[in-house]
Amino acid sequence: MIATSLHCSMSNSKALLYCAKLFYIYYGTKYFELVMVDFYTQRANLYLTEVVMLDLKDINYQPNIQEISEYINNPIFNQFYNFINNEYNALCKVEYSKDVWARGWNIKLRKTGKSLCVIYPKEGYFTVLVVIGPKEKVNDLLPQLSDEIQKIFHNTKEGNGQRWLMIDLVDSGCLYQDTLKLIQIRRESK
Repeated sequence: MIATSLHCSMSNSKALLYCAKLFYIYYGTKYFELVMVDFYTQRANLYLTEVVMLDLKDINYQPNIQEISEYINNPIFNQFYNFINNEYNALCKVEYSKDVWARGWNIKLRKTGKSLCVIYPKEGYFTVLVVIGPKEKVNDLLPQLSDEIQKIFHNTKEGNGQRWLMIDLVDSGCLYQDTLKLIQIRRESK
């Protein structure tokens, strides 16, 4: 599969017309970006770079953790994923979800048959689902957590005695640290 587009702009410094013809080439399971540049001088330069174009909604192709990491393109994902694996020796399973609100590939992390969390990849960040039920005693901890987590907790409706907290992680700030605390409580609950 090859897709093309043409990008032109005027260079302020040399008053030359800059045109780049952009090709996307699909080879195997990877996309490559081929850029052909013409500076109106009939010189052509070719640049070939790999492009991560993962379709998380494609049920026919199961991505691996590395491909998901490249799709998210945020070092916090690797930090979070490695921490959960090292701290809890969690079983990791990439699964396809057919839920209407979260259709696509996700990562389920479990320990001794209990779900620790589910990671929903997004471009530039990821969402972590942590289920808090009656066994997870968070009432004492909640006032010590960030205002953002408290807001998520209180705005999440309870169903069957559980709250399904969807937490967007972009950086290693308060939300990140609080999410790890909630997962720890989930792991230690009996």
